[in-house]
Amino acid sequence: MAKKRPREAHNVNVELVEIYEDLANEDEVIRLKAARSLLTKLSCENAPTTQDIEKALNRLIKGLSSGRKSARIGFSIALTELLTQLFGPGTKFTTELDLSVERVLEILQRQTHPVGSLPGQEQRDLHFGRLFGSEAVIKSGILFQPNRALVLWEKVLDLIFELAKKKPWLCEECGWILYQAIPQLSTDPLNQSYNQAVIDKLHAHGLTKTPEGVAIWLSVRSLAPNVSLPKDVWHLDDPMDSKEKKNLVKVLIGGASKDKKNQEDKNFLQKSVWNSRLHFIWGVLRTAFAENEDPYKRLLAKSKRITQTTWARFWTEAVDNTLFSAAASNERKFLGFQLFSKVLQEAPFHQLSMVFTKNMKRCLANQVASSDRYLHRAALDALKAMHARVEAQPNDPKPDLASSFLFNLQHVDDGLYFDQVSKTKTIEKLLRQASDQSLFDIVKVHQLMIVMPKTEEHKRVEAKTEEHKRVEVQRRFLADQLVTLLRNRKVKVSQEHKREQDAWVRQILYTFVGFAYFTIIGKPRGLKKPEPDMSAASQSMFRSRITTCLAHLLPANAHTGADYAYDVICNIRLVEETDTDSESLLNADDNVHKSIKQAWKILDQIHATEQSSASVNNQAHLRAMKLLYSLTILEVYNGTADAVSLLDELKLCYKELIQSSKASKVNSEASELLVEVLLSFISKPSVLFRKLAQQVFAAFVTEISSAGLQSMLNVMLSKESTGGQRQMFDQDGDQGDHVDQNDNTDGDDDLSDIAMVDAVNASSAESASDGEESDGLASGNSEINEQGSDTTETDEGNDELAAFDAKLAQALGTQRGDKDKADVSEQSTDSDMDDEQMMAIEPHLTQVFKERKLSTSQKKEKKDAKENVVNFKLRVLDLLSIYVKKQHQDPTAIDLIKPLLEAIRTTKSSQVSRKASQILSEYSKACKGNEIPKATEIQSIWALLQEVYEQALEEGSNDYASACSCSSILLCKILVRADKKNFSRIGLLYLHTLSKPLLYGSGRVRPSLLADWNNWYLSLISSLNNR
Repeated sequence: MAKKRPREAHNVNVELVEIYEDLANEDEVIRLKAARSLLTKLSCENAPTTQDIEKALNRLIKGLSSGRKSARIGFSIALTELLTQLFGPGTKFTTELDLSVERVLEILQRQTHPVGSLPGQEQRDLHFGRLFGSEAVIKSGILFQPNRALVLWEKVLDLIFELAKKKPWLCEECGWILYQAIPQLSTDPLNQSYNQAVIDKLHAHGLTKTPEGVAIWLSVRSLAPNVSLPKDVWHLDDPMDSKEKKNLVKVLIGGASKDKKNQEDKNFLQKSVWNSRLHFIWGVLRTAFAENEDPYKRLLAKSKRITQTTWARFWTEAVDNTLFSAAASNERKFLGFQLFSKVLQEAPFHQLSMVFTKNMKRCLANQVASSDRYLHRAALDALKAMHARVEAQPNDPKPDLASSFLFNLQHVDDGLYFDQVSKTKTIEKLLRQASDQSLFDIVKVHQLMIVMPKTEEHKRVEAKTEEHKRVEVQRRFLADQLVTLLRNRKVKVSQEHKREQDAWVRQILYTFVGFAYFTIIGKPRGLKKPEPDMSAASQSMFRSRITTCLAHLLPANAHTGADYAYDVICNIRLVEETDTDSESLLNADDNVHKSIKQAWKILDQIHATEQSSASVNNQAHLRAMKLLYSLTILEVYNGTADAVSLLDELKLCYKELIQSSKASKVNSEASELLVEVLLSFISKPSVLFRKLAQQVFAAFVTEISSAGLQSMLNVMLSKESTGGQRQMFDQDGDQGDHVDQNDNTDGDDDLSDIAMVDAVNASSAESASDGEESDGLASGNSEINEQGSDTTETDEGNDELAAFDAKLAQALGTQRGDKDKADVSEQSTDSDMDDEQMMAIEPHLTQVFKERKLSTSQKKEKKDAKENVVNFKLRVLDLLSIYVKKQHQDPTAIDLIKPLLEAIRTTKSSQVSRKASQILSEYSKACKGNEIPKATEIQSIWALLQEVYEQALEEGSNDYASACSCSSILLCKILVRADKKNFSRIGLLYLHTLSKPLLYGSGRVRPSLLADWNNWYLSLISSLNNR
């Protein structure tokens, strides 16, 4: 048996193996460390041989064709630095080294040349290897040394251009490598021949009319103006010339455009592979347009004839009419969104406003509107890019990006606005991002759009009613945007003589005033006449928006809140007196106008006195009265029936509470009248009037008499029924038309959301007029009813339905299907009836259904009446809460205890009972130490305490038990402050109360009564010991 020949031992350099392994590592730090180690090992100090260096070059170039980890990146860096070390300027290698640049290019060409029939993946790896190798040679700069032959550069160019023609998917990368090399070549005037070679080779390979060719052409033309450009390629040798606009668009969108001499070159292929990445040519063109449109450069070139197209025309032709056209594919639209996002991120300000073109905005809005759209995420990314650009802007920008985007994006087309079509809050967010300086201009632009809303041209030939509905939708939408702006922005309080800080707020109010209370007549000099004319529904809507704005501004600051309301009224008077082109919508008799003039006279006196008054308390009274007068006059202009009579009552209140200093009896009558005025305001479903009543009541709370307090308590004791409604509102159930919606008594900012109408269906959904912004409970709100009320209503409904079925069966002579069939007469089926019998029962059926309808209407009326009374009580409780917080030391406040307990016991609304119980709890907690009221009639306090203890044993809700406990503790505090000896009698009364369930079996002691009394006793002992 023959022996095997032993293998020769090979000397493996383990260190080099580790270096090459680390060059492919995904960690950048490890790759750079390995590259430094390789360069050190092949440095001149280590005296490497030609064989070692050539072996390293072969290994590095071969590694460029590897798809393992990050091999291409690591080997490319090492190769670039090694070539610079070997052939770069200042190299320490002697000429004895048998290695040249020509040899390097031969190795590159040989190592990356496909041999035989290779699989597709291996071919792609070799093509990438040649691409990265050529890039390393160019970046190393070894081809551009003074002693290097130009033919070497031309050889590299041939490698790159042949690769670009062979594989279209590599064309962009090849062009990018050369585009990056041109600035490097342009730094030295001696390298102009290299730039000339780039253009010559580009033209020779027929790639001038490709996206990459255009980028290279523009770069060479800009950085090397002395290069001779090929003739008959572009008009005036400029791809951006206005006459080449269409050809340029074809090149950008359609890929390569073949030169005439390459028509028969079958190896040259047009791009047919879609690339999801944005081509770098778009950035090159955008930068070129920005430079060409620079005003300073245009001034220097004014003697020259400028034939280049503009950025706006280019964007419209290449992007809007091509990428975003209705017939464009999803791939093209995706490219358009990428380009739009890129421009938003990088373009200068003067270019940004030109990219919001018609097709782009329509496509953007449609894609954002639904998550099912194919390009929904791309469209969202575009909007995020826009908001990010705004947020990245300095705090005091000039000009303001947010307002610029808003003006350009607001209107889409077809008479619709962006947020309507997209169903987003993009414009709303831009309004929040806009600078304070631009808000006034934004309001003015909205005012112009309200005057003449944009609508489709073909819609103008529609019926007038349809056109008016469409315009009403647009005007409502624009008004809602202004209200949203007011809500979302923090209003800066104007300082004295610096009203410009909130000028935009006042401009919103003045805009609404002009449309709400006046109609334009004749030919106005300033603002254009609304087209079409402002409808009654729109005028009512604007009045509602004024109420909404004032309601939002009122709680912010008592001083500015009154000023804003006063400014609205002053603006109405100013327009009436000075604007001859406007006619007031107020249609009233002479008596009403006389009352208004008297009110104006008083209001001017109040304003003048407020400005000159030094007393803080007096100023508070004057501000409250000014606010009350302003809003009452506004109600007169709104056409409210009882507003004129309220002016007469306010006149008496002003005379007695502010001007007069007579006896307290007169002030008592005036304060009672003031309470009645406030009650009339809070009886209306308006947030504004609720907040008005609270502010005015808080200002005059020290002037409220026991009679005024009793007026509010009478409301709390009224029945929550139709009769109670008639008693309180002194009417026959008409108040059901003003049912409050969604009262959220725990919040201060419970303005209802503005209805943002849908662009498609809004016109049919809009009502003829808007009421004021409501502030009540929604119909059927479960919190109005106590637990178990739903079951009761269901039982009542079932009884009514059974009665209706019985009457219907009686009229038809039939019986319900669930009854015993044996009891059904054979003649009872309607199939046995003839026409005469059917006609005979028709009156009976009509009567049955009429009774059914009447029953349903009465049921709804009862429900609405209950809600009205409950909401009224809740607002009264808000006023009582203010009274308790500020007047808890006043002995008059003790009169609240008994009526509130009675209201908690008798009400069917959990909200009323909870709110009233909280007021009594706050009252008891506020009365401590020296703030406990001093009772004047001790015997009445004892009687009330005994009555409270008796009521505490009765059955009731948890709120009622808690209220009894808090009230008893409060009364005990008052008695102990009057005389400490009263504590023994209190203890006996308390023990007697606790013994009743045990001895007599009457009543039930709640845990809260024990816990509260025990806590009060311990705190009382602790306070006495501390003394």
